[in-house]
Amino acid sequence: MLAFFPTVNMEGLVRRATLSASGEETFLAVRDQSAVDCMDEIVKNLDALKLLPSSAVCNDRFILRRLLLKLSKASERFPSSLYFTNIRYPGSYPVSGGASADIYLATTESGARVALKKLRAFQTRSDEWRSNQQSLRREALVWKQLDHFAILPFLGINDDVFSPHTCMVSPWMDRGNIIAHISHER
Repeated sequence: MLAFFPTVNMEGLVRRATLSASGEETFLAVRDQSAVDCMDEIVKNLDALKLLPSSAVCNDRFILRRLLLKLSKASERFPSSLYFTNIRYPGSYPVSGGASADIYLATTESGARVALKKLRAFQTRSDEWRSNQQSLRREALVWKQLDHFAILPFLGINDDVFSPHTCMVSPWMDRGNIIAHISHER
């Protein structure tokens, strides 16, 4: 049971999901905008829990993160709070890449440079597409919850730039990835 949970519209539904298997089953059956609303409430509560000592709310965070990941997987949706819009992308080639994703340079309306991480999509089968999207949802939701000086902040996701594909948005690093940064320092 959650020790800390601010009063929210979805509190009863989320609380029932944390107390029993049948409550969790009902919670995970939520779809469409209701699923997005539930995930938004969970994200708000996770953000509020960041302000408290971790020892007091460690179990609450674990429960909420688990529910968030499960509901995102079941509903195949993102919380609306993760969307990062108003990106200007010149339509160029990727500036970098890894084994499964390409990195593009874009700017925000304010002129800040951002990196767009787009998973490569060679698959044409719907089950492979769904698996790829699930991986992206999981990575985005986990990255959003990380808060450490050595981890690049997660700004959000965008599905306008590479529609119908979704990309992850982070601050642009002039020296590239960590390997390039270390090489430059030497």
